[in-house]
Amino acid sequence: MTPAIHIRRDGPLFRVQVLPPEAMGKTLQRPETYASATTARMAAKVLSQMTGWPITDLTEARG
Repeated sequence: MTPAIHIRRDGPLFRVQVLPPEAMGKTLQRPETYASATTARMAAKVLSQMTGWPITDLTEARG
């Protein structure tokens, strides 16, 4: 499975997580939390540029 960066909404917050989590190593396996979709997307973009992994934005799918 190729790692991917996922952005999802969790109540009022937004989470950025790499799946599978093992791809980031033990210290970075937990999702990062952001207060807005914009900051979550910016963080995911930086991570994608560093790793080359694709971004899956699930925030739009939830309405």
